[in-house]
Amino acid sequence: MYSVLVANPNSEQRESYCQFLINNCSNLNVIGTCSGTKALNTYNEINPNVLVLDSEFLDISSKEIINKISSTKKESKICNIILTANSNEPISIVSNTEKIYKILFKPFDYNELKMAIHNICLDTKIPELDNLQLQLFLLDLKFNINSPSTTYLIEAIHQCYYYPHLLRNLDDIIKTIAYKFNVSEKTIRFSFRNALKPINNYRNTINQSSFINLFDPMRNITPKYFLDVITTYLHKQNRTDYNNYKNNSKC
Repeated sequence: MYSVLVANPNSEQRESYCQFLINNCSNLNVIGTCSGTKALNTYNEINPNVLVLDSEFLDISSKEIINKISSTKKESKICNIILTANSNEPISIVSNTEKIYKILFKPFDYNELKMAIHNICLDTKIPELDNLQLQLFLLDLKFNINSPSTTYLIEAIHQCYYYPHLLRNLDDIIKTIAYKFNVSEKTIRFSFRNALKPINNYRNTINQSSFINLFDPMRNITPKYFLDVITTYLHKQNRTDYNNYKNNSKC
């Protein structure tokens, strides 16, 4: 059972969100609060898996709520807030984005809220990905670890590992990495292809890992193909059933 805290000063919206989740997600314990202060106190009391936080409160700003929740080292590393905001509201209202998994602009499809909660809950089951081990693994595959291209690709691997839904569309991955590093999407797209040149050129000589055997020898290893395979491989290596992450129909 996972706990979800819905904090929204609009009683109609709050009840609507809560009722939808209760009716459509059997393994969620849903709690609603109407004020920012109550939301902060309830969060600290029950430590919910997910916080569905509205952007506007009269007693305390959502920005302050997020900052206070993120004050501990443990909480600062957990990305579990879904921020609901008006479509004309500037994103700049929030400066601390590490805790925010997704921003939903009203009105939004409730199934999108359900999907985001589902993915956050799944993330809590995923073993941490060791960056040093990943770099050593890629080094054995002839990657140039110190190149910017590989740096972008490593970040993409991390994003896909923790948020497998990104694998549906390469463009979404590229946009995410471009935003994080403040570079163009064109740069990221080129970098992904450039980083994969060694593994494509020397795949016949790479025998340190059975990982290479997962690729069709008749197919070129494209960025999407590579990310699909390595994400599944890493989950399997960490003894996590990847099929659980691809089943987005339930909470």
